[in-house]
Amino acid sequence: LICMENLPADKQKPDPLGLEIIKANTNFKKGFYFGDSISDILAAKGTKNIIPIGVMPNGKFSAPTGAALKAAGAKKILNNINELAGVVLIEKSRN
Repeated sequence: LICMENLPADKQKPDPLGLEIIKANTNFKKGFYFGDSISDILAAKGTKNIIPIGVMPNGKFSAPTGAALKAAGAKKILNNINELAGVVLIEKSRN
């Protein structure tokens, strides 16, 4: 868990530095970052070996929001966080 206090004063969450801190302190060097904002997707995209996945805010699909998350770099868009397991299983089967 990375909190705002774990980042330098000039950084705000979400930031690639927070994801790099997690990677540096775990055995996980590759992963997913699920986010519902463009800044979430950009933070994941700015971190090596992190796959950005967009999630619809409040579980409500919106074509403009989905398009914005995709344009920011989301590899997939989920209608809600309950679809998370499917993404992880698909990626795991590829490796």
